[in-house]
Amino acid sequence: MRAEFEVLAKAYPTWVFLRADVNQLPGVARRWAATRVPCYIFFWKGVELKHAAIYFDTFAAMGAPPPANALLGAYTGVGAILSFFGRTPGQLPEDVLAEMWSIFLVLGLWSATYSVYDVMGVGVAKQKHDMHKMSMKDRPTTDPEEVKLADRAQMNQVEQVTPFFAGALMFGFLVNGKVGGILSLIYFTLRRLYCSTYRASVGKSLEGAGLIKYTVRGVGEAFPSCPLSCADLAFECFVYFCILVSHSIAH
Repeated sequence: MRAEFEVLAKAYPTWVFLRADVNQLPGVARRWAATRVPCYIFFWKGVELKHAAIYFDTFAAMGAPPPANALLGAYTGVGAILSFFGRTPGQLPEDVLAEMWSIFLVLGLWSATYSVYDVMGVGVAKQKHDMHKMSMKDRPTTDPEEVKLADRAQMNQVEQVTPFFAGALMFGFLVNGKVGGILSLIYFTLRRLYCSTYRASVGKSLEGAGLIKYTVRGVGEAFPSCPLSCADLAFECFVYFCILVSHSIAH
């Protein structure tokens, strides 16, 4: 086990790793971690265990995501409804620009607001803590929480941009541009709210900041009570229908 720690320490020098002995974590965090065997618990060096445990408490409170069959059923059901708003499978738009202008507009807004709010937001947070005046060797081992949150919000947008753009464009081209524009606008709006909430959650847990309402709900909730957030649901509608319509065209 010591050898495993040494390998991890070399690969990730700014992280602390714990394995098996989770008794140092309080309450719910300990019970959550104990269900993962083998279990690696890691956090930034210099961060106290009680602070690191906030993340485990949040994960435990959220519970596991809904079963795969439940998610597939939700996507299929919503997909069946939205299919009535599309063109006959196999028919492509006669005028692509007229069909998809609303999607292009939303994607343009996404790109502009990403640059202004997400990318520049990281720079503003660093400037607030005078990090632009420090060399790399003078910077603290752990970045200020505000900087971490701004950086994570920006990276989360990067993670979402490729499937969102691809899904929106395929949905508009293969199904219906107007419906795709509406769904794109809903998703864009919720993503902006998500990122602003994320950056403003300094000193709060993910649950306390309200971020959980933008993610998959806990398995303990009843299926009819919306186990998916509207943002996730809108995007998954894109992907599922692109697959469904593509299959119809091919056959």
